[in-house]
Amino acid sequence: MTERLTMLGLEVEVCRKSPARSTVSSSRRSSRANKHPNADKLSLCRVNDGTGERQIVCGAQNFKAG
Repeated sequence: MTERLTMLGLEVEVCRKSPARSTVSSSRRSSRANKHPNADKLSLCRVNDGTGERQIVCGAQNFKAG
């Protein structure tokens, strides 16, 4: 999996197996983005991955809600 992400141009720093999730999912639409209460360079976002809405912490600056 890490090789695929690297070939897509994404940097993989650490890869850990999680018993809770065995797949990687992506979202193309963010429904809401707010500043993280405890970090200046992070955002709390609500995204829909096709199976439901999830809250994620995002460090990217090149996105907006919608």
